[in-house]
Amino acid sequence: MHPEAGEIDTDLPKPPEHTHIMLDFAASWVEIPEVGGDRYHQRYPDESIAQWHERLGLGDETEE
Repeated sequence: MHPEAGEIDTDLPKPPEHTHIMLDFAASWVEIPEVGGDRYHQRYPDESIAQWHERLGLGDETEE
């Protein structure tokens, strides 16, 4: 499921880290934040979005 941003009516959890990608193509005026624990990649990382969620234990927390 991919809800539209306007449909989310609850606070989202804060991610434990951010992954910054495609930095080789960032405009010269874009400031890339340097945050400890974040990951930085000049192109695409080898890790998929699903693998990122799995590694951080963020996943199927569906309500029944």
